Amino acid sequence: MPDPAAHLPTEIVSLIFVKCLVTRSLPMRHPHSMTITSEPAACEYVFPRNTQAPLTLIRVSRPWMELALSTPALWSSLGVAGYCNSHLTESIWLSRAANFPIDFTAQVILRGPLLNVLRPRTSRLRTLELSFEDPGDLEPLVAVGPFESLERLAIRGSSVVDFRIPVGVGLSLLRATPALRICSFDNGWVDGAYSTDALVHERLTHLTMHGTLQQGYYPILLNHVTLPSLLALHLFTLPFSQPHDLLAFFRRSKPQLKSLALGRQLSSLTVPDIKELFSLPNSSLTHIALVVDTTSTGLNLLQHLVEISNTLESMSLCIGGSSVIFRPFTQTLLELIPRCSKLEQLIISWHPYDHQRCSERLATEAFLPALQQVARPSADIFVGVWPIFNILESI
Repeated sequence: MPDPAAHLPTEIVSLIFVKCLVTRSLPMRHPHSMTITSEPAACEYVFPRNTQAPLTLIRVSRPWMELALSTPALWSSLGVAGYCNSHLTESIWLSRAANFPIDFTAQVILRGPLLNVLRPRTSRLRTLELSFEDPGDLEPLVAVGPFESLERLAIRGSSVVDFRIPVGVGLSLLRATPALRICSFDNGWVDGAYSTDALVHERLTHLTMHGTLQQGYYPILLNHVTLPSLLALHLFTLPFSQPHDLLAFFRRSKPQLKSLALGRQLSSLTVPDIKELFSLPNSSLTHIALVVDTTSTGLNLLQHLVEISNTLESMSLCIGGSSVIFRPFTQTLLELIPRCSKLEQLIISWHPYDHQRCSERLATEAFLPALQQVARPSADIFVGVWPIFNILESI
């Protein structure tokens, strides 16, 4: 049959080819309780399959093959989901991207062959998301740099065992990425001994650290960095044994913070600490996610959220620990919500193990009807096990 694209300009056909790409992002492994609506959209990657574009396009006809191979946008994104003995395919794929910025992810152990794929393209890497089983594999990655154009970096521990990145390696990664805007350490954290080493990173706007730590550890990276452009700081399940370190980081960086997520760090904050946290001079928080309990610490947090209630657009509260919901906590929450005049999203969640206990307690206190009355009519409200079960839908 005649080629339907034969009479179209090659530029139009190239655009159509790019629209045929099937992409997917890597799921974030944040705890069950958290969602931050200001978080940038996840990067989309092409995971090569023989039944999908662009590989299907090069098998249709010679003109299609020549056009597809000369369209760099088809080859500038690549996801590697499994280990290969030979990385020749990855190298050929990325070579077709010409001078386009490269978005690359590998869910494999980083070894020499894959580093060789990255080495000649460090100046064009825009996004890099890598999974590791051994933190020692990060040092060879640092040696491949610098990555002058890298805007997004995600380092993931691929197992549930302790994944401790030496603080020196974490600082070296930041030094090697001067254009970095978004950085995350997922299922791992940057730890190590104190030192006098320090770094000012002028471009970083989003920093996320999500780990499964034992009590007593905390992300020591913050003791060594100053981030004046920071807009979002998300620390999931990372306890601070010394909460003043977090406040010292804020005093030093003076960021114009918009989004803040804190996990178990909150349990050791004093009332003056909480007051300072929610009255940072240059910040205007619009998105906040907190793990709270229903003890006096949780009540103090809710009471001091009044300081930022007029700017909040989304709020996520996870009822953590062994606490139970009781009237002083819910009453304080009902007094807070009407003050949040811009609130568009409210999430109150808990662990699945606590679902029956928490939902029954809320029903006893008639909290849910009262919440629906005081919240903005347009607000999206979720109460339950995030994101599985919203008990409001059963009312």
